[in-house]
Amino acid sequence: MRAAVPKKVGTDFSKAPPGHRFRLYFEVWNDGWTIDSQKKKDAVARVLDMGPAREIVEALNARSRHFGEGVFRLDAVATAPFVTGMGMEHPLENGFAFLDPYGVPYLPGSSVKGVLRRAAEELALFEADSRGWTLAAVWWLFGFDASSGFFGRGKKDDPEPIREERERWHGAYRKWSAGFSPQTPPGESGSAAPGPHDPGGILEAFRRLVDRGGKLGTTAADFLQALEEDASARNSIHTRGSLGFRDVIPLPGKGDTANLRVDIMNPHYTHYYQGKEPPHDAGSPNPIFYLTVPPGWRFPFTVDLLPVRGLPAWFTEETEGVPRWQALLHAAFEHAFDWLGFGAKTSLGYGGMDVDREAEERARKEAEARQREEERRQREEEERRAREEEEARLAAMTPLERELEKLQSADHDGFIEVFRELDRFEGEEQRRLAEALKGWMQEHGEWKIKKKKGKKWDRVRTIKEILGEAT
Repeated sequence: MRAAVPKKVGTDFSKAPPGHRFRLYFEVWNDGWTIDSQKKKDAVARVLDMGPAREIVEALNARSRHFGEGVFRLDAVATAPFVTGMGMEHPLENGFAFLDPYGVPYLPGSSVKGVLRRAAEELALFEADSRGWTLAAVWWLFGFDASSGFFGRGKKDDPEPIREERERWHGAYRKWSAGFSPQTPPGESGSAAPGPHDPGGILEAFRRLVDRGGKLGTTAADFLQALEEDASARNSIHTRGSLGFRDVIPLPGKGDTANLRVDIMNPHYTHYYQGKEPPHDAGSPNPIFYLTVPPGWRFPFTVDLLPVRGLPAWFTEETEGVPRWQALLHAAFEHAFDWLGFGAKTSLGYGGMDVDREAEERARKEAEARQREEERRQREEEERRAREEEEARLAAMTPLERELEKLQSADHDGFIEVFRELDRFEGEEQRRLAEALKGWMQEHGEWKIKKKKGKKWDRVRTIKEILGEAT
């Protein structure tokens, strides 16, 4: 088997990233440029080794960590196989999403945004504890989506499960919007002011932002009713969410989870699905192979808060030690981990994740270390400024003033140092310093000497001579 590339490219692709081996250099073709279905598994097996791509993954994630301050970061670990991009065209019939031009697996930021939006909407409409989420918060952070399912009701020609699900979402929206009083005008209590349904007044702020002409009503209740009943009103709203979701580049695990894996679908009724025969148990299985990321890989999620006109301060206020928008995101991630999953085939159990507790603990310790380092740096900076200020203050003094300053807080050794400076001064300055020295000795019980000999007496005598006192 060979790859569909010119001869000059060569035949050894072992050092290429897995994405390039899977798409550009996929060695599945025979001499007649056809595919032997019995050899697909062998072909995909040559793609699995991450090889040098591990260094690329580490470098890309290290670069991302250095971009931006005040971003939201959450490290997750896959608890189930992960797959994405299966709809991409490929000889295997199922593609896989690799990040160009690096050729490494990735989860697009747009996919992350879609899952978290769904998680936030479910928290806002269905959970007894919404963890702070409301639809207004969803619209501010993710942008307004005129096609959201909760605006419309189920159609008669919809299959019953779909119709019931549409009705469930629509009923939840109506129940939420019913909490706003239609009689309350803006600026008064109720729907237009902060309350349990509209914390921080963010719904009223959103209404004012998107309906400057007042065409969608003058109260929150009118606004929500207009959104439900009038598709043109919904389509007139164009807002970008204030969150930016970066692509996620998963980090390989260790040991038997260090590389990609092959998974298989094995349909037994191809003859029936293709309309050739009625279903029966004698059909031959048709194995379909596809790539997956195995459990144990780490997914570092990063979300930025983008500048959006009119974003209420409520989102940036601190709660539980972090800005509220980050607390909301953390709640949405936890809900997504518990109930939704990321990537494709989530209804079959793929894409399951959980918070990486080890990475969370490392991040906590690193944050504490950074905090300690910052506090140490601040202390050193304060000490440096204090020294410079003290040096500047002393430099502005006369020599006598500096000696008098030293003496005020001097211990015995400090006193001796000042005493030795007496000979540097003359006249009135020497007399002033001698007076100060005498005061220090009296305060410390060294002035009155019984025996007129020794060093203490010599210092007393010297000071008395300068002051003209009898010895």
